[in-house]
Amino acid sequence: MCGRIKYLARLKTYQESLPQDGRIEKTALNITSDIRVATYPTVTGEKIVLRLFKETQARKLAHLGCRRKPGPPSKSSWGATPG
Repeated sequence: MCGRIKYLARLKTYQESLPQDGRIEKTALNITSDIRVATYPTVTGEKIVLRLFKETQARKLAHLGCRRKPGPPSKSSWGATPG
């Protein structure tokens, strides 16, 4: 099962010692959402995480819990480099 998921996500099926990230496109399975695939090694083998992304419109900040509009302090911090 893990090998089939890794094959559909175009990951290296033979590599279990390093984490990998991939994506199963909706056209491969005839579904309406994309599937993001992440694998990571464990002591007993390998774990796979599947995340489903539906096609919806982008939400506004008010729907996410932000009550005020972002002002100059927020916009200036978006362009700042980390560190």
